[in-house]
Amino acid sequence: MVRRLEFGMLSQLTGRQKYWDAAKRAMRAVFDRRSALGLLGTSLNIETGRWTDTTSCAPNPPVDSYYEYLWAGAELFGDGELGDWYRLLTGSVLRYQLEHRGGYAWYKQVDYATGRTTGRGASELGSFYPGLLGKGGDMDAAVDYYNTWTMILDNNPVVPEAIDYGDATVRSARNDLRPEYVNSSFDLWMLTGDRQYKETAYGYFAGLREHLRVPGGYTVAEDVTAAPLRRGDLTPGYWFAENPKYLYLMFAAAPRFDYRSGLLSTEGKLMRGAVR
Repeated sequence: MVRRLEFGMLSQLTGRQKYWDAAKRAMRAVFDRRSALGLLGTSLNIETGRWTDTTSCAPNPPVDSYYEYLWAGAELFGDGELGDWYRLLTGSVLRYQLEHRGGYAWYKQVDYATGRTTGRGASELGSFYPGLLGKGGDMDAAVDYYNTWTMILDNNPVVPEAIDYGDATVRSARNDLRPEYVNSSFDLWMLTGDRQYKETAYGYFAGLREHLRVPGGYTVAEDVTAAPLRRGDLTPGYWFAENPKYLYLMFAAAPRFDYRSGLLSTEGKLMRGAVR
């Protein structure tokens, strides 16, 4: 994924437009390969420019950050074209992939050209999507999908890495200390001020503290369905960059963060809103 925000900031800081232009060309190359339904595939052959995987799997990885950078690039740099691309693609995801099963909102996988259902998997990495939907103006869809992931959290000691909501099975029982759920908590709290997002974020943290706290820090889980939960032996670097940051900003009234204008990248980097 081209780091659109970072390349844009580099152009601003250096006065050299080439970084911004190169990043936007890459973003446009993907957008221009959308189907007549307005959906994107998953993988491109960079030699031919053709899709090698025509599954629209948003908001799941590996395509998740593309949508984030469209919205954030429009917001941070005032690029209306990126905003238009975001709205068009998001509208198609909501139209062709959103479904409700068991009283909860889910996003199925479909063929990007026909809309035919190809899977019903949900990755923990996709739990960032409520926050993005909210920031993009689709608040009803945002709340619905946040409630889905809160339900998953409530039914497990910590969130499993991947599930199949079609048959209600766990595809991957790992927990890799991902920050996406609490990222959505932070985004929706920033947008609404609603206390429920602080309460659910604290519930997320309490689960990690109870089950994945070890001497000196936190570790991943190898199996969240085992009783007792089976731990691994790793603390990913993104844990330090993101999870505690979202929680700190929600609960600490941080004096060096402007809560009115603050904007974080998808990796939790502060792009706007630093207070000296």
